[in-house]
Amino acid sequence: MKTIEQKGRAFFDGLRNKEFHFFASSVATWVTTTDHRTLPDVIELMEGESYIYSLFLVPGAWDSNYEIRHYAPQVEGAILLGTFTPKKHIARKSA
Repeated sequence: MKTIEQKGRAFFDGLRNKEFHFFASSVATWVTTTDHRTLPDVIELMEGESYIYSLFLVPGAWDSNYEIRHYAPQVEGAILLGTFTPKKHIARKSA
């Protein structure tokens, strides 16, 4: 039986051989990683908006055509990595 670490390595090794991109969305916008926009760039853009956002790992090229429904990519195999509250949003609530 494989350990969690071995399963994790197998998952990421599989990603190396496949095309995928990251997709982030909020109530205001959505953005993907591209050949010129990295994951840190995407996170910086979403954090700058101050809306709660979700981040997905999506199989396929960033410029592939797919439907977005309820702020989520409608792609088989897409994985919700998490929903995040920007620091700006938290600071605004505290004020």
